[in-house]
Amino acid sequence: MIDVTTMSHTMTHMPEMSMATAKLSSNSSPPPHTLAEDTVPVFHPTEAEFMNPLTFISKIQPIAEPYGMCRIIPPASWKLDSNKISDDVRFTPQVQQIHRLHKRWGPNVQHTAAINQHLLSENANITTTPQIGGVQIDLPQLYRLVEESGGPKIMSDKKHWARIADIMNIHKQAMDRTVRLYDIYCHHVFPYFTLSKEEKHQLEEEVKAIYELQTVEDEAITKGKSMPVSWFSRIARNVQSMWFKDDPTASQVETEYWKIVDERTKHVSVQCGHINTRAQASAFPTRKDSAYSRHPWNLNNIPESASCLLKYLGPVSGISIPTLHMGMLFSTSCWSTDPHCLPYIQYLHTGSDIIWYCIPKSQRSKFRTAMLELAPSLLSNKPRWLKEDCVMVNPSLLKQHGVKVHCCVHSPRQFVVVFPGAYTATISCGYNVSESVHFVVSSKWLPVGMDASLALTKSGERELFSMCALLCGLMQDDKVDAATLSEALPLFSSLVSRELEVRTQLHAAGLRSEKRSVFAESPPPGPNVKKRFSGLENEKVCEICDRICYLSMVLNEQDEQVLCLEHGLKHVQKKKNLKLTRLFLRYNQSELETMLKNAKEKLTYLNSKAENCPPSSSNISNKSKSNNKQPI
Repeated sequence: MIDVTTMSHTMTHMPEMSMATAKLSSNSSPPPHTLAEDTVPVFHPTEAEFMNPLTFISKIQPIAEPYGMCRIIPPASWKLDSNKISDDVRFTPQVQQIHRLHKRWGPNVQHTAAINQHLLSENANITTTPQIGGVQIDLPQLYRLVEESGGPKIMSDKKHWARIADIMNIHKQAMDRTVRLYDIYCHHVFPYFTLSKEEKHQLEEEVKAIYELQTVEDEAITKGKSMPVSWFSRIARNVQSMWFKDDPTASQVETEYWKIVDERTKHVSVQCGHINTRAQASAFPTRKDSAYSRHPWNLNNIPESASCLLKYLGPVSGISIPTLHMGMLFSTSCWSTDPHCLPYIQYLHTGSDIIWYCIPKSQRSKFRTAMLELAPSLLSNKPRWLKEDCVMVNPSLLKQHGVKVHCCVHSPRQFVVVFPGAYTATISCGYNVSESVHFVVSSKWLPVGMDASLALTKSGERELFSMCALLCGLMQDDKVDAATLSEALPLFSSLVSRELEVRTQLHAAGLRSEKRSVFAESPPPGPNVKKRFSGLENEKVCEICDRICYLSMVLNEQDEQVLCLEHGLKHVQKKKNLKLTRLFLRYNQSELETMLKNAKEKLTYLNSKAENCPPSSSNISNKSKSNNKQPI
């Protein structure tokens, strides 16, 4: 563990954590990954350094970014008492089949498929995997345990089913667990039990052949059913009791987790939740009578910081509005990178630790090469080659392919910061509540963000926000600095040029009707960015490429089809329903050109002012120090 206690960047190596040795079932399984192999920097800011989170992160970035992420431990004065999330808060969780997160097919999946296939052949109405206490039952395990106990004929006593439930570690407080287990066996497993050995073998070969004919892999993570927090916490308790009597260590969780993923002999399904804090509630204080509601490290305040470029967007779900994360034992965030290449901060409010794995930006090429060999059927040839919530590959396998993987254990009341371009994955060690939000400090991110937006469009994925909206807000900010404006101006100029070019092509193709009523009134210049862009989440999206139509859109009023200008041009060129096709604008040509002209004049003025006002000796000293730093 790299421990950085002061901003002098002194680094000391801490003792390695002990790690249990995993028992693997075959020689083909990778060795267990150990948390001590690679760790990320840990920073302990002073009271003064802790007062400005974005300034502090910019200072530590030269040390932390090569690892892809870092951990920040607040000073002793940090006494945040996180809000308890109400038991009545409802959300729709993800259902994650852990044993299928790497390879979708395996011994347990094949056996389960054979059991279900036989039920389907008998016209049984099987739509979901049976559950007890909100936890899916491992049908092959139930089949094996009953058979090892002498078969269903001798399982007439309730005590027999209680013993089976105990072996399966089904929580004793789960309602009617023995009755439910008996019913599940009778309806799901017993019909398969009655088959001959040859019939069972034939069924397994049949389902295997069906799988091999599939051209697209099934999802291992699916949408669950809406539930309150109280229900989720009970399920988390039941899941944990199936694996550990006491609270496990991170090393114990990691060992069991990768055995499940790599061996694929057990059916393990867990859940996790991601909650929009604007729709529900943040775990950070929001009441004005709490001093922590105004604290700079309250994640609700980060995007509105003066130095954060996301302030130009206003509230956007999943970006500038914090997201609350609910986890339980084995809850997983699969390997992924932020779709807009944004950095983000995550705070663990309460509960069990979270294991983080991280691949820094410098390792992206090696990571993709390794993944093409390890999970080729789960990748695409699009710019966004790895979907979110798709695949979990053992870090040990990645290391065998030359990929540098860093890791850490994230404990309650600590922050982690993930830097742009890094790929991360996480495993929860039990029930926990964390919260995250994005941020941007440096204008150097702007061209990166523009490229990321284009990659999303080319990959057919929806943007979470519009770069056009961010640039328009930035152009109209009277307080923007020269460095930010000089980085943004070429991007905005290119954007305006392309926008006006396609508008001209639309007019030449026969589209004459223009309207502005579909958009909110164009925001006038002024400081109240949050108010001006409060409706950004309701933007129209092109139905073909999923791009946000911020500056303009083409609307086919016959079927209410919304199109971006490029796809609108293709529609207009077909000369169909032109009378019912309209071009809607947020800004007309004159307004865009004026915005661009004013920004150029502003930059000229700022540069001239800087040339005529040489920096003081102290500023020169600070500037020379900062030349070695590359803030986010």
